[in-house]
Order: sequence, then structure tokens, then C-alpha cells
Amino acid sequence: MAQRLLSVVLIISAFAHTAAAQNSPRVDSLFAPWGRVDSPGAVVAVLKNGETVHMAGYGMANLDYGIPLTGRTVFDIASVSKQFCAFAIAVLAERGLLTLDDDVRTFIPELPSRDPPITIRQLVHHTSGLRDWPGSLAMASWNMEDVISFGQILRFAQHQESLNFAPGSEYSYSNTGYNLLAEVVARVSGQSFRAWMDENVFKPLGMVHTHFRDDHEEPVANRAVGYSPAEENYKVLSNKLTALGSSSLFSTAEDLVRWTQNFRRPLLGSPAVHKQMEERGMLASGQSIPYAFGQVHGTYRGLNSVGHSGSWAGFRTVLLRFPDSDFAVVILSNVATFQPLGMAFRIADIYLESALTPPELDPISVNIHPGDLLSAPGLYRLGAATFVRISRVGTLLVWQATNEPEHP
Repeated sequence: MAQRLLSVVLIISAFAHTAAAQNSPRVDSLFAPWGRVDSPGAVVAVLKNGETVHMAGYGMANLDYGIPLTGRTVFDIASVSKQFCAFAIAVLAERGLLTLDDDVRTFIPELPSRDPPITIRQLVHHTSGLRDWPGSLAMASWNMEDVISFGQILRFAQHQESLNFAPGSEYSYSNTGYNLLAEVVARVSGQSFRAWMDENVFKPLGMVHTHFRDDHEEPVANRAVGYSPAEENYKVLSNKLTALGSSSLFSTAEDLVRWTQNFRRPLLGSPAVHKQMEERGMLASGQSIPYAFGQVHGTYRGLNSVGHSGSWAGFRTVLLRFPDSDFAVVILSNVATFQPLGMAFRIADIYLESALTPPELDPISVNIHPGDLLSAPGLYRLGAATFVRISRVGTLLVWQATNEPEHP
């Protein structure tokens, strides 16, 4: 009983420390199911016109010790890391230390020779044809909670004898490409990737609780634990990954607010660099793709959006911006079943209600013809090396991507 009372006091104290004066009760209500002393949860930051209008933690960073989530809790932000690596590439290109159309073997000559060659630009936009190491390791029955080091990932890339497709001809999301970009930064700069990012990005922006983890045994203060639901409670998920560039960036909601504000009113990076960050990829056919420099362009209810999500070892993250509305949402969660992108859209519904067009379709009210229950199930190819399985569960259809939970 004393422990529970202490946990409640800690949550109230942490909330008071991280909350902005204008916190929205409607946002609080969205996250109420996770705001408990016996549950992991999420930290939410909302920015409007450059100001933080909502900052709060819901649930616990560590269930063993009853430590609550706050704006200063350190998360593995998973694939949201990619825009930071892409920013580094854009800066080095502006400094004349590389060009986007350079063959990656110019910097990493031990990679296999390709004809046509793989370029830096293709790595940035996921059009290289390189196989994605998570999917390949999963096919090899690798234990994802075991050590996966940066050196192992580089060796994986060096031993790919063939590609999924000719470089530039298709889009296929590849963490491997961003790991190679991190190695390019290191070799071009003569510094470790972590050191270059610290010196050129994080320290200038005052992101004092942010770093790329290059040692999985390094202790990290105020770090959240990643969890997955178990039968009656939660289980801890191990995180021994050092996938520099594609993932393994440890940061806080408060630090990511600083990064997000830099898109609105740049303190770091020239106008050319920021313009480069918005450049979408293009296939050899001339077709434009939504993926830019670690950011995905899209629309939501009539408004343009730019963002990226992340998923690894119980961490689920998103950084979503609506540039035309001067609005952004950062969500960092430490529970594997959390859906941050959907929650970010629901937050946008609250703050941008007057600017949004009516929803075209309520996704939880779709009527399925009985015949579709028999004909729809199967394995679908969405792109090179990108598959989704649709299955029948009673009177429902569910879809499941590789290593992901099922969704209606």
C-alpha cells in the first residue's frame, strides 16, 4: 500500500513538472487507459505555433521501481532516428564532402560492386534494393532480443550477393541502407557517427539527453524500459541493438520538441539543407514516392503531413508535423501494442478540428460481404520485400505485417 501511494505521488509530481499550463483535458482522456501505476504508457508533446501546448507522461517508465514517465524520460525512438541521419547526410553534401549521387562504394569500398551502383540518394530514399536486415534475420530465425551489433549489420550488407531489385527501380524500406549512411558519415568526417551527431546536431540544439547508442551495455540515466503485454501483466523486452543511423537513437520528448522547432524556425542547418530534407525520392521511371529524408509526406483529412514512426523492443514512437498548420505531435511509448500514429491523428482531430475535412470513412464500421471472408485471406505483396498477410478470425478480417501485431 505504501509503495502504491508513493507511486501515485511520483506520478502527480512528474506530471506537474512536465505539464504545460494549457494541457488539454481531451488529450488527457485519450491517454487515460495508460495513466496507471501498474502499466507502461506514453509521453506526449503537442506543439502549436512553435509553442508546447501539451506535455505530459501517462503510465510508468519502470514497473519494477515505480518510476513514472515524464518529458525527460529517455526512450529508444527507433526509426524516427532516420531523419537525424538524413540530416547529417544533407549537411555533409552541402559542405561538399559528398554528393547524393556518389556510389556508396566511394566511401565503403568493401561493399560488393553493383551495376548500376547504389548511390547515397538511393540509400536515403529506400530505393537501393538492399535487403532489410530485420526481415532477413527473422527469416533466419534470429532471436531479436539477442545482441545485434552495428558491426554485424555492416557485415550483413557486405555479404549480400544480390539485391531485391535494380537500384533506383523500386521503393522498399530498408534499415540496412540507413546503417550504411551512418558509416558514410563516420568515414567522411573522420569521427564516430555518435561523436559527429553530438557535436554537429545535438549539442547545438541543446538536446542534452539525446545520443546514438553505440554500446548496448552503456547505462542510460532516466531510461524507459520496453514492455509487451503478457497474460496477466507485462514482460520486459530486451534491447541489445546498436543499429546506428536507422535506429538506436535515445532521446526525450523535451529534446524532440527542440528538434521539431528547428524545422519551423531553423537554428541549425541552412535553408538549402532544410529544403533538401523535404525532397521526395524519385524512381528511375520518374515516379515520385512519399519518402523524403527520413520523413514521409502524406495527407490527413485534407491537410499535408510530414512524419515518421518507429517500432523496436517494446518502443512505439512517432513525430508528426502539419507544416501548413504550424502544428506537431511527438509521442513516445514503451508498450509494444501502442499505436502512436493513430493517436497522433486523434490529437490532430482535437487541435485542428476546424481545418480538417470530414472523415471519408469510419474504419471501424466497414461492412464486409460474406464472400470476402473467404476470398480475401492470403499473402499480399505491397512492394519489393514488403508483404502483409490477411486472415479470417471469426467474422473479422485482420492484417498482419512481418513481426507486427494483428489489426482489424
